[in-house]
Amino acid sequence: MNSTPFISILIPCYNAAKFVHQAINSCLSQDYTNFEIILVDDGSTDDTLHVIRDFEKEYANISVFSQQNAGSSSARNLAIQHAKGDYFLYLDTDDVLVPNALINYTKVLKNKKTVVIARWLTAFKTNPAENVESQYIDYPYPDKISKVLEYRPVVSAFFVPKNTILWDEKLRIWEINTYLLEVVLENNFEIAFISDITSIIYQDVSQERVSIKYDHFNMLITAQMAIRWKEYIAKHNKLNPISEVLLDEIIISNAYGLSKISKWKEAFNLLKKINKNNVKYGKLYKNSTLFKLVSIHPLIGLSFFSCATTLIGR
Repeated sequence: MNSTPFISILIPCYNAAKFVHQAINSCLSQDYTNFEIILVDDGSTDDTLHVIRDFEKEYANISVFSQQNAGSSSARNLAIQHAKGDYFLYLDTDDVLVPNALINYTKVLKNKKTVVIARWLTAFKTNPAENVESQYIDYPYPDKISKVLEYRPVVSAFFVPKNTILWDEKLRIWEINTYLLEVVLENNFEIAFISDITSIIYQDVSQERVSIKYDHFNMLITAQMAIRWKEYIAKHNKLNPISEVLLDEIIISNAYGLSKISKWKEAFNLLKKINKNNVKYGKLYKNSTLFKLVSIHPLIGLSFFSCATTLIGR
């Protein structure tokens, strides 16, 4: 395999005129030089397009495209159409790559079919004391799908081989993990995890980072996404007890959350999708009273636990 593959850095942009230069400059300052940057303006209402056009005029390896506002997934799909790289690196406008990030990605490539996921730092310029590093755990699961599910959410600077999978433009939540699952399953790619922090996400640079708002803490939608992933993985004959339990734990946790706000019908409907026969594989089942009760009887278990925690004020 080529030890210096050509990399396409794909950056969707929306109302980022004040800070997109930081993301671009962090790419341009990399020691690794065999890359291009593709920026797509997603119908910004500020000077974003003007700012990135100035970079395009100055640097031969930067290309800029624009479209009417359609969301970050649509912008990424447009970038994919124009990408020439052997690998795609996805970056957002409020992210910056740390020095040597590209070198760290390429060092772990075993072959041309390797997806690379690294750690990131969530940073606050106004209050650095709140900075948080993403966790890194080399999960001992025997299969790659379970590792992807356990490592959620992936939110910054991940690295995939060139492929034909497009982003689901209808999704407004968990679209990154959905894309990753599809890329891995449809192409039979391998996955490498590295402990290095390769990017910094600045949470307080703008409240308009994405062009279409969504809520990653919507309990019903999150549980429905877990069900979607479960069905999709099963369709590819890759659903095993470990990956199924990881998804069932998402469903149960969010069903419990819904029960606490009296969304009992929605909670019970979600529990119909779990497989309580896989209890022995789940760490949460073993360590949580909620999961133990649900494993005995999903509906009664959830009802009892939710009512009991309400009575004791939890």
